[in-house]
Amino acid sequence: MRRTWIPGTRLITAFALLAALIFINAFSAHYFSWSAAAYLPQVIFIAVAVIALLDWLLSRRLPPVEITRELPGNLAVDKWTDVKLRIRHRFTEPVKISIFDGVPSDANYEHLPLHIELQPNQISTSHYALRPLVRGSLQLNKTHIQFSSPLGLWNIRYWAGEVTEVKVFPDFVA
Repeated sequence: MRRTWIPGTRLITAFALLAALIFINAFSAHYFSWSAAAYLPQVIFIAVAVIALLDWLLSRRLPPVEITRELPGNLAVDKWTDVKLRIRHRFTEPVKISIFDGVPSDANYEHLPLHIELQPNQISTSHYALRPLVRGSLQLNKTHIQFSSPLGLWNIRYWAGEVTEVKVFPDFVA
């Protein structure tokens, strides 16, 4: 499992406010002969960078989320089927995660992405609907998971679970 860290909205907002502060400080020093201490923007930049680094280091210690997919081995073309995702974790406090299952382009889905709040020491389950559009073999790729770091400065993304292959047959009941 390879995790990817992407700057979250809080980190982007912090650096945008810092850039605005630096601009206002430079503008006021030039036109009004007033400015904050010359070292203030650098100190704030270093503080934000250190906090972001600490949040990144804390997020590296977060336990992984494990996903198990349950669905029938044979599906009918153009018929909705319920897919159950079982989510195991070892978080010690509630965590909100987003899940998008690896549905291929030759199938429709409903209720994705899933937004779930995981509670400590519990196995969570969630469902979504899947409708294959063509017969043959349907391959569901690994599940995409995203959640925030402890301070919310980073979004952590990775793939979990297994690739599942099911057979899709014509609907003989219809």
